[in-house]
Amino acid sequence: MQSTIRALYSERAMRNADSATMTTYGQPREVKYPMGTGLPDATLFPIEDLRRYASLALDTFGADCLTYGLGGRGNFAGPFVLRQALARRTLAIQGRDIGSDGIVLASGASHGIALAAGAYLSPGDVVLAEELSWPWALRYMVEAGATISYVPMDAEGMVVDALEDLIPALRSQGLRPKMVYTIPTFHIPTGTCLPLARRRQLLSVAERHGLVVLEDNLYYDLRYAGRQVPSLLSLDESGLVLQSSGFSKTLATGLRMAWVAGSPEATLPLELVRQDLGVNQWTAHTLALWLEDGCWDKHLNVVLESARRKYHIALAALRRFCAPYLKFNPPEGGIYFWLELAPGLDATRFRELLDAEGVGIAPGERFAADDAGRRFFRLAFLDVDDHDLEAGIAAIGQCLARSTEGGGPA
Repeated sequence: MQSTIRALYSERAMRNADSATMTTYGQPREVKYPMGTGLPDATLFPIEDLRRYASLALDTFGADCLTYGLGGRGNFAGPFVLRQALARRTLAIQGRDIGSDGIVLASGASHGIALAAGAYLSPGDVVLAEELSWPWALRYMVEAGATISYVPMDAEGMVVDALEDLIPALRSQGLRPKMVYTIPTFHIPTGTCLPLARRRQLLSVAERHGLVVLEDNLYYDLRYAGRQVPSLLSLDESGLVLQSSGFSKTLATGLRMAWVAGSPEATLPLELVRQDLGVNQWTAHTLALWLEDGCWDKHLNVVLESARRKYHIALAALRRFCAPYLKFNPPEGGIYFWLELAPGLDATRFRELLDAEGVGIAPGERFAADDAGRRFFRLAFLDVDDHDLEAGIAAIGQCLARSTEGGGPA
């Protein structure tokens, strides 16, 4: 029966079954140190607050929490109360007055990116993205019919000079550059933060060439060092920037509540291509009340205190246990370290030893278009308690020491 049904899988399903994006999501047989996925610390979820506000939402809004709750110009932007609250926050934090029509709610940030891809991309279009990037976003773009052209990176993020050089080269081949997808703040997977001058240059390039800029801003609030850099949306004067964000990294992943922000004209097509009839209404109304009461800022302080502590534990442990074997630049925020194996280490043996020790990491090839990521891996540090975080990195150090080319001691 299984072989019969497999023969009926779509071409898209079969392609994805064998893609690096899917095959690198395997975990060790028994995960003792889960440092491979970008999850927030579940012990910090404000369960009592959410229980109270969920009840208050029913008392306040009644049946509106349990209907389709169509809203917005195209009827699929989501409940007005949450869009209004998020628009007010966008004005307060980023200085952009986009109004409620500048917010389209989505069922998770990945869904918002999928809506943006469907709203702007057609067969023959080209998306310009960092040479290392979040693979799920790129999949949505390819599935919309676009092709991906990769822009080189350096220690500060996207090389915008190279981006500008790519555009006429693509057009000379009869291709149509349409969108720049970028993670400028605490980039996945490298953790870089694009400097202000490059941000301005990127927006200038987009305006001159008529490109939509899709800014993945999910990690913006998670800064532990250095000074905050204005978002692309806050700097935008052309109306070409769409910004994807959500609650998953600073509140809880399972709420599946996110949004795309931009000028009302820029967000409208996301409603026009939508097919899911909107987000969970009860959750949206609950979060609207929670946000309007100032609870998110209070919760962010708790999250940042914990995350900053874990960041420093991980950084100290990497320097103590892994320094001879790894090269890395400590990020100023986010929830990951991007780590490169030093010359002389056997990447295959290292992965085998990690699996045997129950250490979960995200392999570098998940984020690369070619095999260039093989000697890298990404380590997440939020969803592990302090003791296991240090112990897990110590275990990585032991695996590294045993991974010298030629075998090392077993």
